[in-house]
Amino acid sequence: MEPTEGNYRLVNYLDKISQAIGIGPTKAGDPGARGAGDISDIAKYVDSLDGMGASGSGTHKPGEIINLKEFPLLIQRADLMIYRLTRQNPALNE
Repeated sequence: MEPTEGNYRLVNYLDKISQAIGIGPTKAGDPGARGAGDISDIAKYVDSLDGMGASGSGTHKPGEIINLKEFPLLIQRADLMIYRLTRQNPALNE
């Protein structure tokens, strides 16, 4: 998934939400250092984000570890972002 101006706007939008609910800053990761997410298939057609899930290690292998304690805040963050996007919040266009 190549970075685009629209994707960076989404990261900035998510960053404001993350900070507002106390998660802390959200920064864009290096797309070349990540695996392929499902969103990569449509990223050239629509502004997108990947990597909004919980942290962990051993991805998709036996013994994979996931930090379940993060889920309540991550769910709240995703919920709030979807809610605000459905209200066509002009802050996204800043």
